[in-house]
Amino acid sequence: MEAFTDTWPWDDATSGQAVKEVKQMSYQDAAKMLDAMVGFLDKNALTAYLAMMAVRLVELRRMLKPTGRLYLHRDPTAGYYGNRLRRLFFREIQLRFAPTRLGKLITRWIEENVCLQTGVE
Repeated sequence: MEAFTDTWPWDDATSGQAVKEVKQMSYQDAAKMLDAMVGFLDKNALTAYLAMMAVRLVELRRMLKPTGRLYLHRDPTAGYYGNRLRRLFFREIQLRFAPTRLGKLITRWIEENVCLQTGVE
């Protein structure tokens, strides 16, 4: 008996449908990015994971209040790609890191350097 599988196999019925759902939503930048990732990386476990995460991120974005927080644990392998998608869905929400000393230093550096240069507050 197996409780769950730790990989996301690509299946056109589920992963392909998830990509189609994201394309029909208002987050067209994220849909284009996801489509490009699937085109470049091919249909595999990584892109299946990203497709499923994209659908979940849309729903989390819809339900989260503007002052809400999202703590997202990502797989180290898929973390880079997942972070690109997350930024497209949560673009207008202020970036905050976990309340660690390093996180506070990174947040301060971003506020002092990036936000001042781009005019974002």
